[in-house]
Amino acid sequence: MCHYRHTKVLEMLEKNYRVHCAVSEVMVPEDFCIKSKVSSILTTNDFEKSRARTMDIDDFLKLLHCMNADGLHFA
Repeated sequence: MCHYRHTKVLEMLEKNYRVHCAVSEVMVPEDFCIKSKVSSILTTNDFEKSRARTMDIDDFLKLLHCMNADGLHFA
């Protein structure tokens, strides 16, 4: 998923993650790295080599669920 490597996407995800943690009263580690967290989610759920053009709606929904379950939100 190449678009998760773009700086603006990562910045937005990190900002949203920090807000989510603040609302949920969860401490964010000082050495937190959003890129590592995204890579971990993609690898754990077998999306690290997936391309958007080859994914169907079910794949996108599964990926969205995996991200949300780990505290990453897009809005």
